[in-house]
Amino acid sequence: MRALPFVVIGLLLGQAPAGADLLKLTVQPCNGSTIFLERMGDPWPGLPESYSVALLALSEPDATNPEGNPRALDRTAGELVSFEGRTLLRARFATPIPGEEALRVVVRSQDERALAVGDFSTKSGGTIKHNVVDPSSNTFDVDSKTPLAAADSLQIEAIDPTGTSPAVHSAFPVKPLLDPQCETPDARSGIVVKLAAGDEITAGSAIQIMGLRDVYGSAISPAGNLTPPLVPRGKEDAFYFLRFLFESAAGSANALSVDLKAQPAVQLRGDWLFRPELTAFVSRNLPGATNSIRLASLFSHTTRIEHKRLVTSTISFGPSLEADRDFDRVNGVIDLRWQPGFANLYHPREKTALVTGRKLQEIPFGWLLEGRLGLEAGRSRYDILRLRPVIHGNLEYKKLGFDVSSSLRYLFTDELTAPQKVKGSRPFTEATLGYFLDQERHLSLAVTYKNGSEPPLFVSIERVSLGLVAKY
Repeated sequence: MRALPFVVIGLLLGQAPAGADLLKLTVQPCNGSTIFLERMGDPWPGLPESYSVALLALSEPDATNPEGNPRALDRTAGELVSFEGRTLLRARFATPIPGEEALRVVVRSQDERALAVGDFSTKSGGTIKHNVVDPSSNTFDVDSKTPLAAADSLQIEAIDPTGTSPAVHSAFPVKPLLDPQCETPDARSGIVVKLAAGDEITAGSAIQIMGLRDVYGSAISPAGNLTPPLVPRGKEDAFYFLRFLFESAAGSANALSVDLKAQPAVQLRGDWLFRPELTAFVSRNLPGATNSIRLASLFSHTTRIEHKRLVTSTISFGPSLEADRDFDRVNGVIDLRWQPGFANLYHPREKTALVTGRKLQEIPFGWLLEGRLGLEAGRSRYDILRLRPVIHGNLEYKKLGFDVSSSLRYLFTDELTAPQKVKGSRPFTEATLGYFLDQERHLSLAVTYKNGSEPPLFVSIERVSLGLVAKY
């Protein structure tokens, strides 16, 4: 009888979403008994002595129970905690949170006034794919729908594209996977795993990782298809880019030039990457003022966004040096970039078709459209403040590829370049039409057209070149 009031309250709380004044909760599960709660659109009001958090399971509707009424599981006092400038409510339940369930939490103030409601799930599942930082054949990203428990001994089962018997490979987390302590939110929904040194899995294989469990006790076996890393479309999205050019420019002799870019990615703490960037264009028989060298030390972070159109947001920042070939002019700037990732603007030629025997398939046509917004601020012999939007597009058909990138710089201050000052709009466009020489599309014979001006000297050029391009 003593439990009856709590059951009744729990059932009533299950109907709470019908209330128009209740705010929605973002629920961040942590371990088998702890969750963190954040109110959407409004901070937690005041600082009463305590909040109570009710946990309910949502039963599936059926013929005998068409409403799918929730059932009360537990109720506990909440604790306000501060995390990354936000105030969250931590709830530690005495009863373990059940796995493989659809759940609801309702928060009430000390006077039993309902404040907020949120739903979450402990139903397990996950995926495994190439590591985004090190897209080699022996490093993988594992994403889980639920927080992961501690693990150190893992195995990856692989079936190669020919459909032969599965091969089992030993694997281990790149960083130790320990049980979450939940002093602050610790989602634990993604890890990076690696094969033993010298071990490899054939590209195109169907893979599954075994030995993982979530914090609710459910076994997790994320699966996926090991598609080869996608080939970069052009200079903008390449890790390494090299172009040997034979150039013809108005008013000057024919020239030989080298255009290069190197931008490796180094994993830092969490989701942060260190991406040092070197770009250079140097040539023979062309004026030195048209050559440029740029060195940047960028720190980058990508956030996944649950939205129909905007799906990722990448912020990069760091110091940069830009110079002409003879280092007569050297500028120091702070480079800040924001790159949104929109859905349905990337259609690669590669695709995976499980129904055709787990083989990598190719379609003849592919395209890409992306952009970013940048700000460059610094000091040389003059103040520097520039807005730098960049638009990049790519189109491929069989052995032909067309890549175009436009940097639409706008200079807010006068920059003292020879022979005069420059200010205002200084765009630069580079378009390349290439014919691929290898099946993987790393090498191509290409015609490139350049028009506009670039720092540090902003000498206007219009140039056509023929050359050999390598991109990785």
